[in-house]
Amino acid sequence: HTESLERIVASGNAPNMRLEYNTNLTMLPDKLIALWEHFKEVRIGVSIDGIDDVFNYQRTPANFDSVYKNMLKLDTNPRIKLKGWFAYTVTPFNLFHFPEFMQWKLTASGLTKFNPVADTRPIVSHHMCHSPKYYNVKVLPDDIKAEVGVHYNEYIEWVNSTDLPKNVKKDFAKLLNGVLKFMNSEDYSTAWLETFVDTTKKLDTIRNQNILDIVPQFGRLFE
Repeated sequence: HTESLERIVASGNAPNMRLEYNTNLTMLPDKLIALWEHFKEVRIGVSIDGIDDVFNYQRTPANFDSVYKNMLKLDTNPRIKLKGWFAYTVTPFNLFHFPEFMQWKLTASGLTKFNPVADTRPIVSHHMCHSPKYYNVKVLPDDIKAEVGVHYNEYIEWVNSTDLPKNVKKDFAKLLNGVLKFMNSEDYSTAWLETFVDTTKKLDTIRNQNILDIVPQFGRLFE
């Protein structure tokens, strides 16, 4: 890939071309950054499912600090014409974390070129995990689904109390209500909840992790 970009730059055509990537951004070679500086635009969709321990759990063995440093390196490079966005896949592991992630993006990330507030893109370009069904948020029992609803409404109240633009507040609520609608549209718990718990326990043992460190709301399921 690097050789291809080098040939394009050498041909003089790079200023007329846009590049687009979907990546987890765990690696960002300096040589690649230097090549991107020659292109008309570089579009990057970063697969990132949370921050800190939530990211590290769902994306094991990736490390959030490393990925965040790579995002900052791109965001602050004035020579790269960057258009970036987050691709956040919603699963039972990061369902409760979704509003916190958007809050981080808006108030603490320091990133201005990924899903910029002034752009037409939403705060986060999220996707629902549809399969396997035991990783679909529809697998959760009704009491936990209700707890998610309460949690999301608290964050909607938070965003409405801020000085953020009206379109951002509207989008924040729209994204959360869309997840709730999807989650509550069907019940997979009877068929798949046991598989979710069993698979999660096995992976936690292999990886020396504990889901309750990430989602303490699942205490009843994993007692």
